[in-house]
This record gives sequence, structure tokens and C-alpha cells, in this order.
Amino acid sequence: MSLFGQFLEISVPVDDIQESLAWYCQLGFTECPVGDIYDHHYAVVTDGRINIGLHDQELEGLTLSFVRPELRSRLQELEALGLETEEVYQGEERFHEVTLTDPDGLPVRLLEARSFSAANADETPLTGGIRHIEVFTRDAEQLTAFWCAGGLDVHADDDDEDSFELLSKGLSIKVTEGRGKNALNFYCQNPATLESVLINKDMPYKKKAGTISLMAPEGTRLLISASH
Repeated sequence: MSLFGQFLEISVPVDDIQESLAWYCQLGFTECPVGDIYDHHYAVVTDGRINIGLHDQELEGLTLSFVRPELRSRLQELEALGLETEEVYQGEERFHEVTLTDPDGLPVRLLEARSFSAANADETPLTGGIRHIEVFTRDAEQLTAFWCAGGLDVHADDDDEDSFELLSKGLSIKVTEGRGKNALNFYCQNPATLESVLINKDMPYKKKAGTISLMAPEGTRLLISASH
């Protein structure tokens, strides 16, 4: 198992869980059963491949969460690789939790146990399936070193010299050199149907060069383009 462990979810802070949950469900995302392992309210939705956790807690924006069994015993290994842990929770009544930050400020959370049960998504949401998480970097070398230390693999983008992918099981991060806003990118086989639903449900969106841009109530940015 890699140092970071198995990718679990994209965790985002929300002000109103029910509002965000209803928004994703209107787009066809499936809600996952959650437990009581946290001491805050949360919900999880999935497109069948990736999970989005909606958390009523103070996260530093969009956070990538991983499950790492025996996490407590791995703290020294993290520090030996120069990965500074910003927050460490080691309690007897709750699973251990560690928060890191990549060189561009993206929070990474390592959990000792799963916090919800995976759901069977019978249908793909109207957005289509997720392709990757899009992030931007000011220093590709430092960013690559961080994620490779955690166990992700680097793949060059043959179509774009300024971009590359960081891959792990269930996770694809597309990194572009420069500045920009993080987003979740989806490929949709029928964007016309999605656009019709957005209009009928009065859900705000923007469209540019064939790409539909949505903003979830909690501020998560979704970019949906036609599937190739």
C-alpha cells in the first residue's frame, strides 16, 4: 500500500448540507450511507467512480481524503520524507487523522478508517462520469515530488506540454503549470440533455466553447464537456 493509502473522497466544506445534497441529487448523483464516525454532520454523493464528501466542518476548501490503516505508525515515515503534518488527531474514541498540504496549498487528509459505505450507482449522473480533478501549480517539480512521495504515479500529457497527470487507484489529478481555479472535470455523452434539465430546474450555469460550467452551493466548480 502507498504511503497516503487508498483514495477515499473529495472532501468539501458546506454551510448547508441539505442544500448541497439536494443540488447533487438533482443532477443524478447517488447518496452513500454514512456512519457516525465523525463528530460533525456530513453526507456523501458519488457518480459511481468518485465520492464527494459534504462536511459541516472547517476544511480549508476542497480537500483530497485518503484511507491509511495503521496511520499512527506512519507518522515518522511521513516526517522522514519531509512531509510536514499540520494537524494530527490521535484519540482513543475516534480514528486517527492527519492533514498535509501540497506545495500549492491543496489540503490532503489521511484517515485511519473509512467514514461511509460505498453505494451502488445504478445510473451515471447527468454530468457524465468524472474524468479528473483539475489543479494548477507554480512549481511542477515540487508538486511532483510531494505526490510521488505519497505513492501517486506521474504520466505526461502527450497533447499538452504544460500539463501532466498524477494517478492512483480511483484518482486522476490533471496538473497544469500556471494559475487557475481547481475544478472537477466530467465527460458527458449528452450535454444537450444536461442543459435542458438545468434550464427546467432553474439551476444557474455558464457555457463557453461547448463546456458547461456549474457552481455547487458550497462553491465546488464542475466543468462538463462533451464525451469523445
